[in-house]
Amino acid sequence: MSGYGQRPDPVSVAWEAAAQHALDKAREARGAWWGTRLADPTPQQVARWAREGIDVTGRDPVRYQLARGRWQRAFMRAVYRLEDRRSIEVQIGRKYPRRGVIPSGRYMRIRVKRGGSVAMRAVERKPARDRIYLDDGSPGGRYAQWSARDWA
Repeated sequence: MSGYGQRPDPVSVAWEAAAQHALDKAREARGAWWGTRLADPTPQQVARWAREGIDVTGRDPVRYQLARGRWQRAFMRAVYRLEDRRSIEVQIGRKYPRRGVIPSGRYMRIRVKRGGSVAMRAVERKPARDRIYLDDGSPGGRYAQWSARDWA
């Protein structure tokens, strides 16, 4: 998510077509999980982003623990930026090795959650460490500092 007046993560912009496809599939699943594998970056992709000062093979500077690494977190940013009306959940799983023509990568799953009062009650049940914002509007444990970004 880029935030109001902020430039989006350039790596996440590159993920937008794949993120849109994942969102479309998740909507079709009607609340059920839809998953696939996020391929690891190719050597060409690693080199391209390195020229811009971004290490897509390393830790994400803003929220590493949510997505395992910089490459996967960029995908999550694209998904959340594209879907601003519904409550969605994205999970990035363990790394899988190459299998035949399927490249190595991490398993990803996504679902569109029910909204309205059901969603609000679910948020209210979460502890402060698992929320982006608390009831009084102050940052919670999942709030990400923009100053930690590796893009400007």
